[in-house]
This record gives sequence, structure tokens and C-alpha cells, in this order.
Amino acid sequence: NPVINLMERYNINRIWGITILFLGIIGMITIAVNLLIPIVSFQFDRLMDNFPNYLNKLTSFANNMMHIPFLSDYYSQIEKAVTGLQEKIPTFADGLSSKIRVFAEAVVNITVVIITVPFVLFFMLKDGHRFKEFSNKIVPPKFRKDVHDLLDKMSEQVGSYIQGQIIVSFCIGILLFIGYSIIGLDYALILASIAAVTSVVPYLG
Repeated sequence: NPVINLMERYNINRIWGITILFLGIIGMITIAVNLLIPIVSFQFDRLMDNFPNYLNKLTSFANNMMHIPFLSDYYSQIEKAVTGLQEKIPTFADGLSSKIRVFAEAVVNITVVIITVPFVLFFMLKDGHRFKEFSNKIVPPKFRKDVHDLLDKMSEQVGSYIQGQIIVSFCIGILLFIGYSIIGLDYALILASIAAVTSVVPYLG
């Protein structure tokens, strides 16, 4: 909204300002995707090619650790857990159809959100500044100032939170990519990208 307000100061119509903003965002996303996809795709292919080797190394490491006396005591417990997991696989397969249905519903919901958000955002940017005028029609005069203050604070808080999350995620991705590159870690871009995206969810990130 501040960007649209800035454009209005230069006599750019609000609808044209929103259109320019949307095109700019789409352009930046397109450029970023075109630049990152080849690198991410290459690193992902390498990861898939080397995955069996990593799995063998992990298995070998686990077998070596079992020779350590105090760890060998836990081997039987781990073996029981693995056996129990294998026994639960048929049960999991029986309920797979319901899980697929739930997953499909989640995909549909996400798709609806992705399609709906741009339209809602467009109308919020276009007519959001008229909310105060609308509130005057339904709020008694003595409460109007309080309602206007509340709307201003809500807008400021939500906007600050979103801006903060974007900045934090971007910084995390950049810093991790630099750190991973310095230590020579493979698949630095993939891991940094995952960390940047998941950092939006506190515990998952």
C-alpha cells in the first residue's frame, strides 16, 4: 500500500499503480526462477545420484557405532522399533486412499488460496483506503475515532509482520548460502532455499 500511495503522489492512477506493482512482482519472480531453476535442478540431480552413497555411508556408520559397548545396548530397541514399523506398513497402505483424499483436498485448498489472494490483494489495494469512509456509515460518531485508530494499528502491525518475515527469510537464506559455500557444503543453494522458506514456520524452520 505505501508503494501505491507513493505512485498516487506522482499522479499515477491507483489502478495503474496496482497493475505496475503486480507486473513488477511477476517480473522479479520470473527472473529469479529463471536464474535459480537451472542451478537448483543441477544440484537436485546430483543429490539424487549421490543419495544411495549417502545412505550406504549412514548404514556403515550406524553399524560401526553398534560396536561401541554402551550403544550396543540400544541396538535391540532399535531393531524392535524397525520391526514394529514394518508391521505397520500394511495398515498404513490400507488407509492410503483416505490419506490421498486428504492430500488432494489440501492441494485444492492451496490452489484456491493462490488463485484468490491476488484478487483480494488487488481490491484491498484499490479500495482499502476507503474502509474508514465505510466505517463512518456503520459506526456511531462517538466510536469512530477509536475504530479508525484500531484500523490504523491493525494495518501497521500486519504490514510490519509481513515485511519482517520476508526480510528475515531473505537474510537467513543469504547467510546460510554464504556459510555453506564457504565450508564447501554440497547443495548449498537447495539447503539455503529450504531453510529460507521454512523459516516462516517457527519450529519447522
